[in-house]
Amino acid sequence: MAATLSVFLLVFILKSTTCSPVGQLPVESRLDQLEIGAEVQYERTNDLKQRISVLEKFVVGMLSGNNISQTGNSALSKEEVGKLLENNYSMPILPVNGALRQSAAPKVAFHAYLSQDQDFHPQNSVTFDQVMNFSSGYTAGIGVFQAATTGAYVFTWTITAAKLSHPVTTQLVVNGQIKGVITSESDVTPTDVTGSGNHPATGVVVTHVEAGQYVSVRVSYPQGGTSSIQSNTLNRSTFSGWLL
Repeated sequence: MAATLSVFLLVFILKSTTCSPVGQLPVESRLDQLEIGAEVQYERTNDLKQRISVLEKFVVGMLSGNNISQTGNSALSKEEVGKLLENNYSMPILPVNGALRQSAAPKVAFHAYLSQDQDFHPQNSVTFDQVMNFSSGYTAGIGVFQAATTGAYVFTWTITAAKLSHPVTTQLVVNGQIKGVITSESDVTPTDVTGSGNHPATGVVVTHVEAGQYVSVRVSYPQGGTSSIQSNTLNRSTFSGWLL
């Protein structure tokens, strides 16, 4: 009998841990996220209590024939009650469809740019050397972002070809796979001896990235030559990405 009960409990625990997204996480992560969920519910309960208290006092005042409600030694007008409900007791961000609030997930975002004009050979990654990192995923020395979290990401990059140079074609590459391509025309081409302004090109890609995979912007043209990328106070070449 004891053995049968033990087997039943084991099956129940296994089912409980595999039937929900939380159950697929390590035990410590599950405890942290459940604690966050409990905190949200606690904040919501306190917020509702405060709102109900304000409304009750206002209704009592209205039923007594006044436009104000007595709260101790002070009175609240309709406008003051509205401000209290709107400003003092803002509702916390609640889970959607049973999911934990998004703040429980790590924030991943980065923005980098080239500090000066630079030449690159084909298949070279563009090493955007100036970085504003909200996570530790982007490495300026090699121009590569490594995802620490699996999910859907947005990446955008802007490239400006230098004057009197070739067009510059770049690719957004995720673990060796090309996800996007753009081409920036040079200010002067062999058929145009008078410059006609700068021609920056911007690409935007939404793609799935697994934890541990690498993302970079790679030069692909011209073959056998160099690509001169412009980046200065007038035209800045940039690379950015964030987790949705």
